[in-house]
Amino acid sequence: MKQVTIMNKITTNLSAWGIIILISVFAVLIFTTPTWYIWNNIVAGKFDLPTLTFSEAFWILLMIRFILPNAAVKQNKG
Repeated sequence: MKQVTIMNKITTNLSAWGIIILISVFAVLIFTTPTWYIWNNIVAGKFDLPTLTFSEAFWILLMIRFILPNAAVKQNKG
């Protein structure tokens, strides 16, 4: 009986971690894919600039979010 309870806890923990990983991967895809696609297919070709890999686009966007956090958030004044 005790072994079944431990197995249930392990299964629950693995399922939770799997869901967390899937949500993280989905968020990275949603966050990065539009910019990566626009850069490689429009900007790079038009201005003869180098194309970016997916990971380069992700890290560039992440650094922009850290350096300019208020640029992405519209603040209501007044």
